Amino acid sequence: MNAIAEIEQLKAEFFKLTDENDLQAFKKRVLDDFDAKPEQEKQAFYDAFMKGAEEACDKAETLINYVNVKRKLNKVSDIIPLSYLSETYFGKSRSWLSQRLNGNPVDGSSASLTDKEMKILSDALNDISDKLKEVARSIA
Repeated sequence: MNAIAEIEQLKAEFFKLTDENDLQAFKKRVLDDFDAKPEQEKQAFYDAFMKGAEEACDKAETLINYVNVKRKLNKVSDIIPLSYLSETYFGKSRSWLSQRLNGNPVDGSSASLTDKEMKILSDALNDISDKLKEVARSIA
């Protein structure tokens, strides 16, 4: 079994653990199996593990960004409809923006806003803010 397949199998086993005793036994078995490997296999396992850990961190960071943006937008979602933001500032449909804010799968992978699109969203909110301030000043 190659290192990537072995790690996937270990992850599947890990997610089935139900208590601390199972976890401790699992850790011992993994460490014993690792120690028994030849150096070349240890390195391959380590490299695959680190690559998987980096991918998991990237996914976690993406999820954190989704949650943060969504939470912040919830504060104004009753005031500024997503359809207005998506059509006016992105030239796209409401569902396009919604898919990206919710991380919905599009063409087989999770959709998200690019850094450039996040900047557009930020600029859009600033533009709306400026317009609201201008109207507020004009009627006071």
